[in-house]
Amino acid sequence: MIIDVSGILGVFRGTTEVDITESFSPFEYMGEEISFLEPVSVKGKVVNSDDFLHCTAVVSTKLLLTCGRCLTTYEYPLCAELDAHFTSGEPEYNDNIDLFTFNGESIDLSEAVTSSIVLAIPNLKLCNEDCKGLCPNCGANLNEGPCKCSVCSDVADDEVIDERMAALKKFFE
Repeated sequence: MIIDVSGILGVFRGTTEVDITESFSPFEYMGEEISFLEPVSVKGKVVNSDDFLHCTAVVSTKLLLTCGRCLTTYEYPLCAELDAHFTSGEPEYNDNIDLFTFNGESIDLSEAVTSSIVLAIPNLKLCNEDCKGLCPNCGANLNEGPCKCSVCSDVADDEVIDERMAALKKFFE
């Protein structure tokens, strides 16, 4: 995602519009492969300030994620804010801003866009809010109906007790 900034480099508060749509390769994040179902769209602007180029944009795409409860894959429409700063010199460490370097008369938004996507992925990925997950005994997907394992079908939900904790039940009797 290369942006030509040659027209604003010498102009204080010079602005150039950003409107790019480009395919991204899958990447690994926290042990899971993040795949893209459609190209990534970036729309916004780059403004030249005293010390850096400031890019603000909206990043949108559709991801293929894995549900954290039932382990099925699902589409996740993503819309994220991009707020990145680019400098041509040696970057100074700053906790408050994302600072990237560039050379010449163009900036590459790929790393900044990837960072925005990662920050917008939910910590607990769920196919839907009412996802029932997997049966802890047989591993059946409970969203597809009740499981038929012998442990679950013989006993009501509130009576299923982990055998390691069975001794504690006597404590409350």
